[in-house]
Amino acid sequence: MMDVILQQNGFRYVQNGTLENGKGDYRLQVMSEYSKRWIDAYYFDNQTQMDMAIEDPEYAKWLTNQPCYIKDHAINAYEV
Repeated sequence: MMDVILQQNGFRYVQNGTLENGKGDYRLQVMSEYSKRWIDAYYFDNQTQMDMAIEDPEYAKWLTNQPCYIKDHAINAYEV
């Protein structure tokens, strides 16, 4: 049974029971554009990684191959 931990910014963070080692099975889900159902986009290694994705929405985007960490301006490192 999936327990929804948080749903925000187009992502849903869930725990799908426990793994064989007794640790929680944490997943990041996104809604399918076609079926309008939640699908697993990323399987977290542990709860700490999921907590990081909750705190930093840009990290969740990075995990799901969406544009992220975009700066509002570019700087040329070679200009003096």
